[in-house]
Formats: sequence, structure tokens, C-alpha cells
Amino acid sequence: MSGVATAVAVVGTIGSAIAANKQADAQKDSIRAQKRIADVNTARERVQAARQMRIQRAQVLASAGNEGIGGSGVSGAVSSIGSQFGGNIANINTMQTLGAQASAANQRAVDAGAQAANWQAIGGVAKSFIKPNMPSNWNNIFSTGNK
Repeated sequence: MSGVATAVAVVGTIGSAIAANKQADAQKDSIRAQKRIADVNTARERVQAARQMRIQRAQVLASAGNEGIGGSGVSGAVSSIGSQFGGNIANINTMQTLGAQASAANQRAVDAGAQAANWQAIGGVAKSFIKPNMPSNWNNIFSTGNK
């Protein structure tokens, strides 16, 4: 391979590796932004769940007070509302955890993709060095002669 061709191959490999790393960085930024959005939405859902619980509890207590009802029925209703709130918060937390796991998996995929692109570029340069020196039948070493 001529010196110019070698230089072009090396520069191409370096350019490809830099571009792959820039792409991976941009994807990482996107993943981080999506995680922040999910965190904000999760916090908003928790606040909404707490607000809804307070409203329902106040409605039960107001209704019981207006009608002069008390005792275990009211206590049970208020406890049920609290239990439902706890279940809602647990579900929100579970979804946040799963979202974080998905983000981490996407991050690993981005990193692996960047590494693959780098190795592919390096392999391309190596191949360009080797190919001119290969015997003419090198591509057919596994051929059985049957087509």
C-alpha cells in the first residue's frame, strides 16, 4: 500500500472513531435528559397521588360529619384510602426503577455500539494493509469448488 493510501486509511479510521464517540456522547446526553424528564414526571405523579388521597379522605370525613356518622366505617374508609395511596406510591416507585434500568441498558448499548464502530474502523485499516499481500485464491480457501 502506498504511503498516501496508508495515511488516508489511518485518517479515516481516526475520523470514524471520533465520529462514533461523538455519536455515543450525544446518545448519552439524550438518555440523561430522558431520565430527568421521567424523574420530574414521577415526582409530579407522587404529588398528584398525595393530593388525591387528601381529597378523598376529606370527602369521607366531611360526609361522615355532615350525616353524624362515625365509628369503624369511617375509620375503615380512611384506612383504605391510605392503603390505596401506599399502593399507588409503590407502583410509581417500581416504574421509576424500571425506567432507570432501561436507561442503564440503553447506556450500555450506546457504549458497545461506539466500541464496535471503533473496532470496525481499525479492522478496515488492517484489512487494507493485508489484502494486497494475500494470495489470489485467499478468498476461496473455504470453497469446495462446488457452486
